[in-house]
Amino acid sequence: PLPPELRESPPIILIVDDEVEVLELLKSVMHTGEEELELLCARGGVEALLMIGERKPDLLILDIMMPGMNGYEVCSKLKASASTQNIKIVAITGNHDPTVRERILRSGADLFFTKPLNVREFRSECLKLMQS
Repeated sequence: PLPPELRESPPIILIVDDEVEVLELLKSVMHTGEEELELLCARGGVEALLMIGERKPDLLILDIMMPGMNGYEVCSKLKASASTQNIKIVAITGNHDPTVRERILRSGADLFFTKPLNVREFRSECLKLMQS
């Protein structure tokens, strides 16, 4: 076996949602495969940005509608900074208004999904995006 210092660390995924049930669901969805993933969770936009300042994730799964700092603001801040602009962002929301999709993609999200999620497709697209 490879010594720990030579092993590649697993990709980091930060899941951001103000609802604990959604965080738990997304964690279990992302853990269903064989891939080794490190999952982190934040309950809001400010907490997410603080966490990203300490450990930059490879993928951010971001709820759009949150109290305080919403997903649009988080997305815009990350894409405006050279050190975080390459983080892949998957935005999710329960709002089915087409203008929400347009606005979050303009803010810098790479993918957009509405709840309820097709979990197989969601997971597959997240992994594919992380590898691109």
